[in-house]
Amino acid sequence: MKNPELENIDRLVLGNYHERTQSIYIKYVNQTSHLDKVRDVIMLRMAEKSNNHFLCSVLDSPTGVRDVFRLSRILFKQQSHLIYVGGPGSNKYEILQVATMLNDVVMFELNAPKYNEPSIFENAFREALLTVARLDGLNCFIVINDEQLRDPVYIDFVHVFISYIGKDENCVLMTEDFTEKLLEIEYELFYKNKENFKYDKNKKPDKNICMRKSIEKLVKHVHVVMMVNDF
Repeated sequence: MKNPELENIDRLVLGNYHERTQSIYIKYVNQTSHLDKVRDVIMLRMAEKSNNHFLCSVLDSPTGVRDVFRLSRILFKQQSHLIYVGGPGSNKYEILQVATMLNDVVMFELNAPKYNEPSIFENAFREALLTVARLDGLNCFIVINDEQLRDPVYIDFVHVFISYIGKDENCVLMTEDFTEKLLEIEYELFYKNKENFKYDKNKKPDKNICMRKSIEKLVKHVHVVMMVNDF
């Protein structure tokens, strides 16, 4: 038999964050006296998505559940990014994983050297963005780790993306090759969507519309997370 109280917690706290107001969310989390029951609901959700029992253990810490909620707050806000600071052993990476799973978010880690390889870092960042475009609507975290943040050139590149994507067509991020790859992805998605040919079987994709859709996806669904160790 289903527990109505647990179902209510699930609806208010975990599901459909974008359909709730921030005030309701904060009021509920701060005033509830049943965080142990909230934890039980999270555990059930996690069991559906992962068999990594260590991830669930981070919820046993005094602030584990609230930390997951704090991270969840940025997931559905357009152009929201995060500097995540924590000392060694603070479980910040694990808490981030829990938040992404609960909110159906995809997390990317860049396959790039620690520093002094800006071209490799830039290519890895662009590849992550292309994957976001292919996913076509899923919210995504791009994680920049502490060692990568030691290179100011890496930071500058990420800053350019955060500051200018969707605002400046001449953004250095938008190279000719990158732009063409974005268009190829949008053309492929266009032809896969049968609704586009409902009234015109010979309809062709419009280059400008496709480019605009692609940029809108990057603006809306990419969240950069900078992981900083605090010693």
